[in-house]
Amino acid sequence: SVNGPEDLMDSVRVIGEILGGEAQEKAEQYNKYYQDNIDMVKEATAALSDGEKPTVLFVRGVSDTALTVFNAEGTFPNFWIDAAGGINAADVRGELTWDEVAAIDPDVIITEKVSGSQDLLASEAFSQLSAMKNGKVYTGPFGVAVWTMGSTEEALTVVWAAKTLYPDILPDVDMEEMTKEYYETFFGYTPTQEQIQSILAGNG
Repeated sequence: SVNGPEDLMDSVRVIGEILGGEAQEKAEQYNKYYQDNIDMVKEATAALSDGEKPTVLFVRGVSDTALTVFNAEGTFPNFWIDAAGGINAADVRGELTWDEVAAIDPDVIITEKVSGSQDLLASEAFSQLSAMKNGKVYTGPFGVAVWTMGSTEEALTVVWAAKTLYPDILPDVDMEEMTKEYYETFFGYTPTQEQIQSILAGNG
């Protein structure tokens, strides 16, 4: 299974080598693009002290009494939270009970899907969490696939996460423009402004 940037880049490279020619060139271009984005974000967040970094919980599912999380070491969320200058709130892959979530009380919650954010915001049980009270509940983007869980759009996720956690960071990077250029370059498709906004809002 693909568990992090190295795995994803290896997979892309292997597919490029199998297909050869233009596909191999595109694979090499993609891997360089991904690594450049990682380097850019890590450089931008390098000077932050741990005291300045928010704790971040990535949530896959929401029930009345628990959250399903995917934050364990070796997972994509663990990687992009760290690279983007956040502190992973829970080294867990599975369910966290309400009491466990309350004890962690993350500064920021990022959900895999819009439905997760909606369920959280409608939940009385979780309403006292700092992230909820401070309006720090976000949904990861959704284009060809969800960006947060190992699709090739992971190349954008690390930048999106940094811009979400630190709106003033990377002022020269326009997330909408970057998204448009990504789909043009790697999918040969130019999304409309409306589609770009829908992708970034997690609506696909």
